Amino acid sequence: MAQDTPTGGILWIIGGILLIALAFLPESGLQQVLYIAVIALTVLVPVVYSFMAYRKEQRLNQHT
Repeated sequence: MAQDTPTGGILWIIGGILLIALAFLPESGLQQVLYIAVIALTVLVPVVYSFMAYRKEQRLNQHT
């Protein structure tokens, strides 16, 4: 069974804290870009890590 990334939970906590902090900034185009960037990184980093770990596990299983 696949495991979650070791830093996935920490990344979600940091991302949430950043989003809360961004709520206190004045509304601007920069704020919207930062919201999207934080959400994208919070989602994509664990997904990419999990995919890379899956591929590595598949390669190891082929050699056994």
